Amino acid sequence: MQSGKEIKKKNEPEKEIIRRIKCGDKEAFNFLIKLYQKKIFRLAYCYFQDEEEAMEIVQETFLRVYQKIKYFTEGRNFQNWIYKIASNLCIDHYRKLHRTNKLINKLKENHTVHTLDERQSSASDFKEILKKSIQYLPYKQKMVFIMKYYEGLKYNEISKIMKISIGTAKSLNHRAIKSLQSIVNRFIRGNKNEKMQKN
Repeated sequence: MQSGKEIKKKNEPEKEIIRRIKCGDKEAFNFLIKLYQKKIFRLAYCYFQDEEEAMEIVQETFLRVYQKIKYFTEGRNFQNWIYKIASNLCIDHYRKLHRTNKLINKLKENHTVHTLDERQSSASDFKEILKKSIQYLPYKQKMVFIMKYYEGLKYNEISKIMKISIGTAKSLNHRAIKSLQSIVNRFIRGNKNEKMQKN
């Protein structure tokens, strides 16, 4: 049997790492965390725009993986499996926040306090507007959009993760884009009006 250090070779098959984890190899599990923690954090951060919330999702995701990996069957797509766990946790966490009005208050704060600066036309400003706008999407549209454009997943992968048809994934993405166009325009118009009032 290879030592834990040998797991860190880039050509180590993922299925072998998973097999080692099932046998109780902690080095293998730590390596799996290194492989996926940034991806899961990026997914959660895009969803909540909050580092603490994102880190909570990351920690809970890997706890679930550790608890459930013994049920993971060889031949399945592990990335799809872990994304499914993370996306379900994001949705559950969103619902909890929504019930306590924390998320609503955050969105109101972002909308009324954060405005564009004088470099409105720059690419960095547009990215900030887009990040804020994504938070106003319904959660299914938001998840599809984030997976598609931030994680680079294909529609067939998204459909498996979210347990929806490929057609539904495409439709949700199309509606997300249409909604974002409207939301982004409102942000820009609101900023222009604010500047005119100041002048």
